[in-house]
Amino acid sequence: MRVLIYSVSAGAGHIRAAEAVLSAFKRRHSTVEAEHVDVMKLVPPAFKKVYADSYLKVINSLPSVWGWLYAKADQMPQTSALASVRKFVQKLNTSAIIDHAVEREPDVILCTHFLPGEVFSDLARKRRSGRGRVKLNPKLAVVITDHDVHQLWVHPHVDRYYTASDEIAYLLAEREIDPRSIRATGIPCDPNFGDLVDEPARQRLKKMMGLHGAPSPTLLLNAHGCGVNGSTAACALAEVINNVLKKGPPKTILVVCGRNEKIKEALESTIKAPAGSVVKIYGFVTNMHELLAIADLSVTKPGGLTTSECLARCVPMVLVSPIPGQEERNAEMLLENGCAVLTRTPDALQYKLTKLLTDPNRLARMREGCRRTGKPNAAADIASDVVELMQNNGSSRIIPQPVLLKKS
Repeated sequence: MRVLIYSVSAGAGHIRAAEAVLSAFKRRHSTVEAEHVDVMKLVPPAFKKVYADSYLKVINSLPSVWGWLYAKADQMPQTSALASVRKFVQKLNTSAIIDHAVEREPDVILCTHFLPGEVFSDLARKRRSGRGRVKLNPKLAVVITDHDVHQLWVHPHVDRYYTASDEIAYLLAEREIDPRSIRATGIPCDPNFGDLVDEPARQRLKKMMGLHGAPSPTLLLNAHGCGVNGSTAACALAEVINNVLKKGPPKTILVVCGRNEKIKEALESTIKAPAGSVVKIYGFVTNMHELLAIADLSVTKPGGLTTSECLARCVPMVLVSPIPGQEERNAEMLLENGCAVLTRTPDALQYKLTKLLTDPNRLARMREGCRRTGKPNAAADIASDVVELMQNNGSSRIIPQPVLLKKS
């Protein structure tokens, strides 16, 4: 059995979701030949620049504009003139994606972004209408990588949808998608995030990281993921951290800066840990699952994958300045389920961190909210369902079908 997993490098989340399912196939289904491909490597450079690079520039520099575009696109009928133009331009630039799939002859195509989902849904429509010339007939599955559903994800010729929750499964069915094709698996994060960590294992991890004897609570802060991109923003964040360290008992603060050395250098020169507290500043890391395993609280943007990783580890979140659109909708879900608090300014961040880090009962309630909401086995469940999808021609015993109410 051969599975092709297609993602898009417009933000890291779609790639991480694809890699998570790929890892689950390797762990649990060794007979499956699975391959992950970023389709931006298969399209013309000019299209990639417009599609992926421009998206990142807009959400970083003009988030309100992105929020407006996101809302308008969700209301736009797929038969509208603008949608037709978008599909025409897309068709001109995505033929190599189809050629790639034809060459590999997959049994199942799994998409973690709506672009390849739409490309292969249109291909299936043509084939089923008798107008298709491409000899490719795989099952098509789509993983929605936010705690929301948007019109761009909704395609008529998808054999299986995987959603973040029963609520999103319901909302997808309300958009005239067959409920029998929907599985509320959760958003897939790397299977390592779902591994259970008891207190002895937690202490072993702390010792391995050079944190043996470091005080609790432990705060994990993703500086780059919170939109800190320059030295000025880094200094503002350092001031917040310094003020939090001064208040209450000693604590441990772990800061991840990604590949931005300027941020790391600015934080290292500005943060001053008082006696008894511990601060460690990291650059790019590959062990986020271990850092989350020892964390009591995380500061992050509300991206679908990042928050799913926190939920899998049962780590409460302080959400920073969600981007209008999908991040705001992700934040709404997390707040509703008691998994997170929201902050939009440095002063608010300082206040809420100080309150939470000195309130173990509140953190315990938030951890329980994460435990109820998280789906740490999503990647494994999706991989198993894909195998069942092929073997049983669409039926599945692995994941129960969500109970969905349809309008009469």
